[in-house]
Amino acid sequence: MKSPYVFVGGRIEANGTLGLGAGLPADLAVTLDGVTLVEPDLLRAQVDGRLTVTGPVATGARIAGALTLPGAEIRVPETLPGGAGLLPGLDHRGE
Repeated sequence: MKSPYVFVGGRIEANGTLGLGAGLPADLAVTLDGVTLVEPDLLRAQVDGRLTVTGPVATGARIAGALTLPGAEIRVPETLPGGAGLLPGLDHRGE
């Protein structure tokens, strides 16, 4: 599966362990610093934060932490997929 998101700029750092045992046991700390996430037709957002990943990655690891979005631009299309029609009251700014 290909992710539609592109990461531009910023820093992602991961520290800890990922085992090769049953379920791929993990004990990881992940830091995001100024990471910019882009999906060209939908959003552009800067992400900062810290996450932990603990437990068996293959069968249900626990992901916890906090992320902040110091800046984000989200584009809402005129119509939604699946023929949902127009979104009443939608105001596009900067277009």
